[in-house]
Amino acid sequence: MLHTECQVAIQLIAASADKAGLEQLQVAHHLLLGHGLAVARLRAGGATQVGCANNHLPIWPASPDPADVGAAGIFDAIYNRFFIEPMLRGEYPDGMGAMLTGPVAEDLQTISVPLDFYGLNTYNPVRVGSPEGAVATAVLGARPEVAAGTPAGMPFIQLPVDEYPHTAFDWPVVPAAMTQLLLDLTERYPGIPPIYITENGCSYPTSPGPDGTIEDVERVDFYAQHLRAVGRARQRGADVRGYFAWSLLDNFEWAEGFRARFGLVHLDPATQARTVKSSGRWFAALLGGAAHHVRADLLADLLAERLLVLAGLLGHLLQRLLAHAGLAQLLQQLLQQLADDALGK
Repeated sequence: MLHTECQVAIQLIAASADKAGLEQLQVAHHLLLGHGLAVARLRAGGATQVGCANNHLPIWPASPDPADVGAAGIFDAIYNRFFIEPMLRGEYPDGMGAMLTGPVAEDLQTISVPLDFYGLNTYNPVRVGSPEGAVATAVLGARPEVAAGTPAGMPFIQLPVDEYPHTAFDWPVVPAAMTQLLLDLTERYPGIPPIYITENGCSYPTSPGPDGTIEDVERVDFYAQHLRAVGRARQRGADVRGYFAWSLLDNFEWAEGFRARFGLVHLDPATQARTVKSSGRWFAALLGGAAHHVRADLLADLLAERLLVLAGLLGHLLQRLLAHAGLAQLLQQLLQQLADDALGK
């Protein structure tokens, strides 16, 4: 496996087309070139399964306003498409290759060498709007600190996703966004290599209780929901072959140090003692043969979705065929109740 995670360069890419901004785009291009050269060397050395691991974010426009949709599109081009499209299509999005210097066309032939799998690091969606848009203006008026989340001068701004629960890392928990991201990649890039979720997880500050155990029920729920989300994407055509939880151990998480706890196993930095959390025991049971519980949940979700579709179709048919409006409405309500019961509402 070749791990690239090229999107760390997003912190370097400036919005304006000045000299610094162009140089930073050039740095990102050479990260990709390094990827292509490494793939060739690995294959020359006998490697038979070579792929990458890129970060991806589901990106939600702040509103249907064209300015917000356009800003979200720019962010998508820089964060997601700038890295995957040279690899899978041999070209940069939206003419961005014209901003680069050197033998770009030749480099793209190296960058786009075929892969055996595509690794996907993903955690949460982001909401993006125009800095001058109505949504951003309202948010910044009430919460000016939001501006600090986006480098100054960008033609977009990241805005809060407040309508969902958040992890201790302040990332929104939206399993459906995982499903949609996988389906979007499958639709946007026909022939994409088999996908592996190479990173997905959550941070919660759980520590050993009086009896020494760690009951991190929020993390168990996170993984259960996201595995179901992956399963739903597979059922709808996404070729996902594997899922890796981030992470096995509580790690030194960049600038957050040990304050951010992503592990299935608790680590005491002072003593180096390891304690398996309840999420670790849950994962062990899942991998050890209890996966039928997850499969049963996925089948229940699929059945509920089919019932909703059936309720809509039958309701439409009844409205057209039955002259008695009151009877048609009653039958439609009964069918909707069946669907709601299947969803557990």
